[in-house]
Amino acid sequence: MDFKDEALSICGERGKLDYLAGDEVDVNTLKLGPGSSALAVFRVHSGVFDNRAWLFTGEGYSESGHVMDQVRGLVHITRCSSTSELVFAVGPEFIHEYWRNLDGCVILLMGCESMDDAGLADVMVSRGASAVVGWRGPVSIDESDMVTLRLLEALISGSSVGEAIELVDGEFGVGGRLVLHPAEAHGFRLLT
Repeated sequence: MDFKDEALSICGERGKLDYLAGDEVDVNTLKLGPGSSALAVFRVHSGVFDNRAWLFTGEGYSESGHVMDQVRGLVHITRCSSTSELVFAVGPEFIHEYWRNLDGCVILLMGCESMDDAGLADVMVSRGASAVVGWRGPVSIDESDMVTLRLLEALISGSSVGEAIELVDGEFGVGGRLVLHPAEAHGFRLLT
């Protein structure tokens, strides 16, 4: 079973989880933000540049693409490695501009360095997210997959966000460190 199928299986029904991943994610998809589910998983690369964390899309970069968003600094050009294709990335200002009410959603950011800068998480919370969990530092996709699936299991089973993070921190020795934002969300639990 692939990651998406496992995540959806854990959550029991599609309405509990919004899943955005890699090549499926383009700038226009991200303009919509997550849907109305209690949980949203962003299985996308991320990184820090211009002193801000950015979510990478799977959309190849084009000078003629999203021109107004480029001019306004809402999208950026990036690549996952020195040999990979150039893609668009979106940062906090983009989320602030396009996302609206996240209605208490818990957001899991699976990419490296997604929490090295709090800007993404700050704006997601300002748009109504109850909690944002992501990585400080690098993490492999296999590690991130393993940890995220375990987080989902713990959250669906009734653990608070903080308890779920503590549980997986004790189970896995991975490269990065999970970070919760805001800290006050430690006791937040999903409504079942």
